[in-house]
Amino acid sequence: EGILLFFIVHSAVNPALLGLRFIVVFVLSQAVRIPFYLLKRWYFFSAKRVLSRANVTVIGITGSYGKTTTKEFLAHILSRTFRVVYTPEHVNTDIGITKYLSRTDFTGVDVCIVEIGAYNLGDIALITNIISPHIGIITAVNEQHLSLFGSIERIQQTKFELFAALPKTGLGITNSDNKYCREMLPSCTVPYKTYGTQEEFNPNMWIEYHGLKNGVQQITFHDGTQQ
Repeated sequence: EGILLFFIVHSAVNPALLGLRFIVVFVLSQAVRIPFYLLKRWYFFSAKRVLSRANVTVIGITGSYGKTTTKEFLAHILSRTFRVVYTPEHVNTDIGITKYLSRTDFTGVDVCIVEIGAYNLGDIALITNIISPHIGIITAVNEQHLSLFGSIERIQQTKFELFAALPKTGLGITNSDNKYCREMLPSCTVPYKTYGTQEEFNPNMWIEYHGLKNGVQQITFHDGTQQ
């Protein structure tokens, strides 16, 4: 482009070549994007095909914070009973997730946990269309990435794309302590459960913290019927 611009500046037919310059730059930019677009589509197709052939329960996790910690704890707990695979650290975008899934052997796997990040409205919907989650967990919603989304309402809408993608027999799980999560619950069309430390918001799983005793954290889980 630099050589072409130099030629244009020193040419007697500047206007025509100036227009040509922009055409060439546009064509080159599109030519670069096409291979990347095709590669992404291949990963999307491959991941969806692999998961459709595997008899696994897919759990999607998203939220403004706490995604990775929740994923790690959940994988550790479930692995005591089931064979679990989950997306590696820092892998939560469409290309990263589908690349990982397309290369994963699901033979004998019971549960697949997918951490889902989002930077634009529709990002989570795109990924859930590929992974078809059975269970969705929204850890929390806050103003993180507000500059990208433009409003807290758009962040809420994006995060709850996960619940919108769940089947009627699926289950959504979210944080009742978080007001932005609570605000979205009336619009949910799938069964959901809540958890939280504030009893006033009537969580299905109330988590009561008693402090430290002999160096060990004392926590009681109330599920509404028993401790």
